[in-house]
Amino acid sequence: MDNDIKLINEIIHHKRKSKYIMDIFDKYSGDNFEIFKHEIDQDTDHIDILTVFDYLNEYEQEKFINKCQQNIFSDDLKLKIISDIDNTFIEAPFIAKNTYKTDIIIPGYMDIVKSMTKLPITFISARPKILENKTINKISSLTNYKFSVLTGSVLPLIYEGVSWIIYNKLLSRLSHKKIAEGKYYNFIRWQKIFPHNKFLFFGDDSQGDHIFARKMIDRFPDALACIRRVMDDNIESEYIHPNIFYHRSYFHIIVLFNEYNLTNINDDKNDVNDYIDDDQYEYDCKCIGREI
Repeated sequence: MDNDIKLINEIIHHKRKSKYIMDIFDKYSGDNFEIFKHEIDQDTDHIDILTVFDYLNEYEQEKFINKCQQNIFSDDLKLKIISDIDNTFIEAPFIAKNTYKTDIIIPGYMDIVKSMTKLPITFISARPKILENKTINKISSLTNYKFSVLTGSVLPLIYEGVSWIIYNKLLSRLSHKKIAEGKYYNFIRWQKIFPHNKFLFFGDDSQGDHIFARKMIDRFPDALACIRRVMDDNIESEYIHPNIFYHRSYFHIIVLFNEYNLTNINDDKNDVNDYIDDDQYEYDCKCIGREI
């Protein structure tokens, strides 16, 4: 697979015929085809699966999507974790009051990821394209777990910055909706290449991830979302849904997922207290019509 990925990179860099890429894809099927797509997607040489897809001509794109739709593969390759970065994977103190240091992965996050899937994480971020390399380097410095990054655009972040400067909640809500729409657009383009995957989304409530989560679940009813509460604002009723779990700590999610046999992680409270103090250990995770 590594040699084929290098070959695809060379074809794109040297602007060779795209049909050679399709010849490479045709070599793979079943589990190997799914793994190969994910291996391309987490390549850090400025080439990801959407870059490859966009390089194909219209006929080849249709052929490739048909191959993705018809591919049959193992169930243990179907759960895909997609995730925000700031205040979800790591703290971003410029957005909200932080609980942990900004140079570590938020405790509990990777425990859940590693217990649930073998696939790379796909980060869907509001960070603009110009910060992609910096974002990849930051994540790589914190974990050797495989991942890919889908970046956003600058304009919604400008709205967000202005809303913070003038403390305008209406403008802030507008920016959050724009950020969510951008993430959803990227997600739908990417999802067409992985049509049989089930999705678990990790986000937070500081930049509209709950809006994205609801849009995702409306389209894919078996998807789940875990939204970390870092703001004090109330969540609008339209974003309360049985498949969206609001929480203050990933250890709340571990307790919940263990209860429903989605994970099997040690959730002993003594271990939890190594990471968070008693004030933080307050359940506010809304799920299945109740709170835990």
